Amino acid sequence: MRTRDIILRVSVLLMVAAAPSPGREDDDTGAQPGFTLDFGGGKRLNKVGTSLSYSYPLTDVLTLRLTSVQNINNRPEDESESDTRKLRTDLEYSIGKESKLTAYYEQQDSFSDNEKAQQSVSSQSHRAGSRASLNVSEPLKLDLGANLLFSRVKEESYEYFFDFIDREYDQLSADAQLTANSDITENTRLVVDLQGSRELRDYPDQPLLNSEYYSGLFSSTLTGSYMIRPGINFDLNYTFSGQLHRDLLLIERDQNSYSYSLSASSGISIPWDTKLSLSGDYSLSTNSYLNEDVWLNKYYYLIYPELHPIPEYRNKTPLSPLYNTENASWGWQVKIDFDPEGSEHHLHWSLSQQQTDRRYFDDDDDPPPERFSVAESLYTYYKNTMSTDAQLQFPGGFVFNLRHSVALDSYQYIIATDRDWSKLANNIRSSIKWRLTDNTSLDTGISLRLEQRSSALGYSLPRANRIEMTFGGETKVADGVKIGYALAIERYNQREEDLQSGQDSLSRELSLEPTFNFSEFWNIKVNGTFSEKINFPVGGYSGSVGLRQTSKLDSILNLLPSPKLTFQLRYTWNYSTSEYTTTTYSSTHDWNLEFSYNLLSDLILSCTVGYFLDEYDTEDNDLSVGLTLRSTLF
Repeated sequence: MRTRDIILRVSVLLMVAAAPSPGREDDDTGAQPGFTLDFGGGKRLNKVGTSLSYSYPLTDVLTLRLTSVQNINNRPEDESESDTRKLRTDLEYSIGKESKLTAYYEQQDSFSDNEKAQQSVSSQSHRAGSRASLNVSEPLKLDLGANLLFSRVKEESYEYFFDFIDREYDQLSADAQLTANSDITENTRLVVDLQGSRELRDYPDQPLLNSEYYSGLFSSTLTGSYMIRPGINFDLNYTFSGQLHRDLLLIERDQNSYSYSLSASSGISIPWDTKLSLSGDYSLSTNSYLNEDVWLNKYYYLIYPELHPIPEYRNKTPLSPLYNTENASWGWQVKIDFDPEGSEHHLHWSLSQQQTDRRYFDDDDDPPPERFSVAESLYTYYKNTMSTDAQLQFPGGFVFNLRHSVALDSYQYIIATDRDWSKLANNIRSSIKWRLTDNTSLDTGISLRLEQRSSALGYSLPRANRIEMTFGGETKVADGVKIGYALAIERYNQREEDLQSGQDSLSRELSLEPTFNFSEFWNIKVNGTFSEKINFPVGGYSGSVGLRQTSKLDSILNLLPSPKLTFQLRYTWNYSTSEYTTTTYSSTHDWNLEFSYNLLSDLILSCTVGYFLDEYDTEDNDLSVGLTLRSTLF
């Protein structure tokens, strides 16, 4: 619930000329260039925020940037508060126009406390790093970066039946990355990315929680685009990536992951403004564990509970051993596009197929036995799709469009064959666009969706049909005044396997959108919508019966009395009734006023006032006021 609340927010922003472009928040520091002061108060939120980001050119090629950020938030209703402070220094050295070196040091202190949840966390971190962007030669560019982070964290909370948890740990992490981007030829590009990281956590009073691991990532992407002859193009994309993870304390987590993907496409221009496109793709990803025997020895009686020395534990569900994973996918697509120049006629047709295989196996390439739950996840997935989009243009501004698509999805499980299922979906839509006069246009359409599912065991799966009719248009009443209108009616029915039970729904929606644009100094836009939906079960289906009606009005008034002064007033009304087991009503009003005034060439004042009113829950009413002042020093 939102209580009646008055919020005052004041922001003062002073821009420094040497800083980057105003209004853009720095990606690394989280502060806008210049000085910012922002505060607000109320029953739901009290906050104070300050930030200072100042850049000073030491020389023509050397720039120093100092940043200070602090944010304090207090939420009285949640009985929580937080305080974050950050100091950062950046030094940037420019080498030519496209190369530069940067280095930084940052210290951050943060604290959060939640009285309701009885949780508090405090931390202090120190971070340092450097980055280099080098244009080695015309075709080769390099990006190098390295970061080092040290933090000390203290946590206090009540968990697990009000057990008091008190943790304090030190965290040390480091990472480095290298990205090389090279144009091998005019049409071929190679991108190589190398990353490495290591993290260490030390719990002085709870050494069993200590952790230490490192990981490495390598990826490369090769792309090429070639013109075999005029009218025939060939595109190629190949990606390879690998990741190594090593845990020094829990070696059973050591694993290697690799993935490959290859895609190729060709476009052939043939006579009569027609293009034929052929494409194919293949991808393979694997994940393998290096110390499955350690996992097996560590959790032997959980994996084979029937061998447990204590009889009470012998009926437990077995834990799965570690299995290697492989996902392979391949597919193809054929497309024909007919787009005659200077006409709205077109014909787009496509046919595609995709297959994905997932399997688990051990070091002997054997799949998991049925006793383990992971065996139920081995499957082959098929997807076949065909789509057609045809459009004809007739004299008198009459355009007819017909679209049809059919898709077949199928899952076939290798071991758990009783989980097999497939879905067949047909979508048909036809529409007519007709420009009656220069001021009036109509748009009508009808769409039909038929969906059917089947399963290996023949158990009840829904069959669904959906039909929708739409009618809309736009009329220009006078200069600067036009009205848009739309009506949509939809019928949906769902039937179970017996075809005698299910659920039906009927919905309709009417919307009007008048626009008044009399001059460049003021305009009005209004959108009104009324919708209604009724649900009712059929046969022995245990669905709900009910009617829901919704009305919405959204209006915007823009005023521009002068180039220095702008106003925007927005009003939104939402009303709804719902009749199911009980009848409920909802009606809300939302007013928002914004204005901006250019006091001087370098001084802008803006203000926002908002009021929210709930007719059926007055405790949810809310009033807010915001004020922002922006200026540059010089």
